[in-house]
Amino acid sequence: EKWYCTLKHRLLCKLLHKASASSYSCFCERYEYYSSLKLWKMQLIDEKHLLLKFATEEIVMQKQNDPTSQPAFFAVYDIESTEFLAVYENSSEEFLKIYEHNADNFRAAVSHPLSQHTSSLANNLAAKALHMKFKWTITNAKYGGRREAVRRLLGQLPICSQSYSSSPYLDLALFRYDDKWISALERPKHCMEGPVKFFTRDSSVFSFELQTKLPPSLITSPSTPSRRLVAYIFHPYEPFIISIQRAAVDYVVSFHFRNCFRSEANE
Repeated sequence: EKWYCTLKHRLLCKLLHKASASSYSCFCERYEYYSSLKLWKMQLIDEKHLLLKFATEEIVMQKQNDPTSQPAFFAVYDIESTEFLAVYENSSEEFLKIYEHNADNFRAAVSHPLSQHTSSLANNLAAKALHMKFKWTITNAKYGGRREAVRRLLGQLPICSQSYSSSPYLDLALFRYDDKWISALERPKHCMEGPVKFFTRDSSVFSFELQTKLPPSLITSPSTPSRRLVAYIFHPYEPFIISIQRAAVDYVVSFHFRNCFRSEANE
């Protein structure tokens, strides 16, 4: 006889209650799959609600090449009542709409009075335009489609809230930049050969640039990868940035300041 933990038992009960009378047979057919679901990720939405993500063991153990395109389930859990309030598949357009209209609720709270909330598709038109562009691209791709687009967009949930920078220099309401090379999500991206340029959002006037060029001795090294990766860490509100690049077997850490700071140091 198979025993389930309390959390798995409540999840199965919620899935059963969600199934209508006409889909009970479908629930029974997928029961083995439901019972094999493992807790993959979680996120604290507020003081009493958790967003849990369940998937099969192969996905949880990262045995799948593309886990974001594989089936999974999202569940909203009430900590006080110990009940599941809702369960959605990762291809649910209903849950995608909930995320699109309440994206700020999936972000971390402001940790400093001088910092601010990051730009999201719920509070910024430019961020929403990028979101819709990505959705359109996946929907119209050769092996894409509406269902695949929903899975890709929901693949970022639960969000690691601390990985989003609240720096004003990444605020899409203030500056325009190529999100291919840099974004508010602090994760490694491909490093461009030239500097990353920032323009004012309202007038498109050049504002400043971020130099990412490596020393010539490292660039000419035959062991240096042709496509370098760089990770940026922005200060929450000060004009200070740390960039980390991999060159051969070493990592190059650079500190970026405003020009006025550099000129004062030279004096």
